[in-house]
Amino acid sequence: NAIIITSSQWSRDGFLRSGADPDRVAIVPHGVDPDIYKPLSDEEKNDLRCDLGWENDFIFLNVGNPTRNKGLPFLFKAFATVVERYPNAKLVLKGVNSLFPGKDFTAELNKIIGNILTSAEIARIEKRFCYIGTAMSFAEVARLYQAADAYVSPYIAEGFNLPVLEAIACGLPVICTKGGSTDDFTNADFAWRIDSKLEVDTEYEEKLLRLIPNIEHLIALMIEIIDSPSFVAQSRQKGPVFVEHHYTWKHAVDRLLDLFQATDRITYANGNSKPN
Repeated sequence: NAIIITSSQWSRDGFLRSGADPDRVAIVPHGVDPDIYKPLSDEEKNDLRCDLGWENDFIFLNVGNPTRNKGLPFLFKAFATVVERYPNAKLVLKGVNSLFPGKDFTAELNKIIGNILTSAEIARIEKRFCYIGTAMSFAEVARLYQAADAYVSPYIAEGFNLPVLEAIACGLPVICTKGGSTDDFTNADFAWRIDSKLEVDTEYEEKLLRLIPNIEHLIALMIEIIDSPSFVAQSRQKGPVFVEHHYTWKHAVDRLLDLFQATDRITYANGNSKPN
């Protein structure tokens, strides 16, 4: 009678491919705290950008450690093209080194960059790219979202991708992979989806599926977002409202409680005793 609770349709589909009973796999999405993840006023945002030294830049932000599923090779390759056209573009990656003791993420990023970019592209991005690996509080990470201009996530597989939801809550326009978990909680009011194709990941014995973002479409969307101040302004208004109405932690808890109550009703109907 066990129930598998997962956070997205993409994740649920994975359980079903592994043989789980469809009637026993439920979706309860994650949420955010809107008291922390929220947009700033224009004045507060400008002050924060000055504090961070971002006042003259267009900041693309990505939050998460540089693991394989994040799609960073696509992001670096696209950014190398974008920054050639827009020299004021800057890419900021926020990771947490302490989550993986002994792993050198700076070396990992340098390896990714060296494998995917030409020497000319490396020279082009080296002063326009920043990695932050120190641990931060939720409020400190929220400041990065609040100060950035756009959030970009060309992931190849994510169970949910909470940073995308946090970015939306902070008023950022989002560029993320089409076909994955973020389809559940993004719409055209504040998000653009990167065309992708679904393929089997041959690196593992299991037939795992991954999404391959279209690099040219990613480049086009990153360029377009720089040229679309009206969409950036619209996202700042509509994204936080959408999250507050549908994806706070209160919504997550309410959905979880509804699921527990529904499961209890099924259990009782089958004649099982009430759990203590």
